[in-house]
Amino acid sequence: MPINVNNPEADALTRKFAQMADLSITEAIVIAMKEAIERRRNIETPLQTAARLRETGSR
Repeated sequence: MPINVNNPEADALTRKFAQMADLSITEAIVIAMKEAIERRRNIETPLQTAARLRETGSR
């Protein structure tokens, strides 16, 4: 399915990443999105941080 980006900054960043990594535009987008999703999956919420700190403090 095609994607159309009408944002000059998004276009420039994608092209810069693709050039830096020697990738096609499509490959650059796929890699960037996978990395962004993975980072967000691994983010600890404030409640998780508080629970972890309470657990660590009770030892």
